[in-house]
Amino acid sequence: MSGYIIYIFIFFILFGFVFSSILEYLNSKNWNDSIPDVLKDFYKKSDYKRAKNYKIDRDKVSLISSLLSTSITIMFIVSGFYGKIGDYSIYYFDSLFLQSAAFFLFFLIISTAISLPISYYSVFTIEEKYGFNKTTKITFLKDKIKGLLMSLIIGGFILFVSIQIYSLFGADFWLWLWLFLSIFLILTNMFYTTLIVPIFNKLSPLEEGSLKNKIEEYSKKIGYSLDKIFVIDGSKRSSKANAFFSGLGPKKTIALFDTLIEKYEEDELVAVLAHEVGHYKKNHIKQGLLLSV
Repeated sequence: MSGYIIYIFIFFILFGFVFSSILEYLNSKNWNDSIPDVLKDFYKKSDYKRAKNYKIDRDKVSLISSLLSTSITIMFIVSGFYGKIGDYSIYYFDSLFLQSAAFFLFFLIISTAISLPISYYSVFTIEEKYGFNKTTKITFLKDKIKGLLMSLIIGGFILFVSIQIYSLFGADFWLWLWLFLSIFLILTNMFYTTLIVPIFNKLSPLEEGSLKNKIEEYSKKIGYSLDKIFVIDGSKRSSKANAFFSGLGPKKTIALFDTLIEKYEEDELVAVLAHEVGHYKKNHIKQGLLLSV
């Protein structure tokens, strides 16, 4: 029976890889060589071609990363490597938490070692090639260290609570674990901008003025309750312009990249926000959260 279970695991891992790769291929294939007539007055042919080539280059890196990850995972399953590391963890530690932590930490280190050069190439070769990169090597290193520390702290917390739930509820642990993870996911979504983003970026309240007034007027007009409007220092990593909003209920916040404010007029910025608010109005955020739960 255990042999069949291994084959089932391998099947779903391969299915996920092949399915996502096919979707990416079909998506890339739909980039036509010509610009639609309705966009010709707004979109230069050279910019369109550059965007297409950028997408193709990023897809190649993504494919290599997925192929490498899938191959190593299957190799570890077939060779019994996961089991061997589990045995070593049990041998060296008496505590269930330390056994589990040692197991996950080992594979976190391997994952980081594999993903680091790919991430470095993506930032300092692909992004640099198309003139987007503003990240320094020091910032890149700090981001990776912060990300690793967050994985250790948050992952350690989730692991500790999970083990306590397992110990308390036995065979019914999965239901309470699901409930805990669901609540954790919802709280993370609510406070992402105010708690997680500041670890990597500087958030500043949008200054009083015409832009803030227009955003607030637009929000009131469509009945979108807005808690805070932030400016994020995205320019220290990329020249790309972006915006996002997060939160649920009364804790909804909007973050504008400083590059977006620099490059676009106020009415254009409000139009960008209209797109972001559209996701909320169409319940995309709630639907995505529900699917995650």
